Amino acid sequence: MLDEIIDSGLLWRGRQHSTPEPGMRTGFPSLDKALPFNGWPTNGITEIHSAVFGQGALSLLLPAVRDVSHNSLVAWVAPPYLPYSAALKHFNIALEHLLVIRPQSTQNAHWAVEECLKSQCCGLVLYWPEKPQSFKVSRRQQILCQEYQVPLFTLFESSNTSPSNSTISPNSHTPCSLRLNIEKQTSFRIQLQLDKCKGRWAGEQFSLDLPHDAFWRYPFVSNITQKEINAPTPSSNTAIARA
Repeated sequence: MLDEIIDSGLLWRGRQHSTPEPGMRTGFPSLDKALPFNGWPTNGITEIHSAVFGQGALSLLLPAVRDVSHNSLVAWVAPPYLPYSAALKHFNIALEHLLVIRPQSTQNAHWAVEECLKSQCCGLVLYWPEKPQSFKVSRRQQILCQEYQVPLFTLFESSNTSPSNSTISPNSHTPCSLRLNIEKQTSFRIQLQLDKCKGRWAGEQFSLDLPHDAFWRYPFVSNITQKEINAPTPSSNTAIARA
């Protein structure tokens, strides 16, 4: 049984020095350098935790979404709000290759994530769980990521103003490849903590500077105020589905 767990790749041993798989470029050179993959894991789960909704979790992923969207679909499963098409278009993201899925239940959301990973049509999957996932669910998703070579990003964001009005705390026992915690965000700087990463010690902290562009802060429609961004909300070419 122990040999099977080790062979599955779901167990990281502290003294293990295997060469990591090449990563997906994050768009932030300092973040690429901080990660042993030289980018985002391409065949596993990356968890991004934030104590406050809208603290910059999705902003970290916009460069990867842009790069993938020109070659394959990018699935958005259970986003808290609709993506703001003007901001996404501003970053040269191909709106016609975005698939937004609005599940009616947590069970349907899990099903939608797994189907996207298995579809061989999606090059990247984003998922906003309403609550921490069980180890069984996360393990199944991690195995599918490895089998189909598709990265899954789960974004756990909490706030009194979020749609679920709930607190989501990190689960330290999930079999993810990478877990980042957003400690603090100012206008154009994010403070990150590395909570879990193969090949690195947990607890490392570093800062990222975001471009001085207001669109970085407003990837969702709900975050927009006309005073801060003088741009209309165009009709989106994004496909929206319910599961």
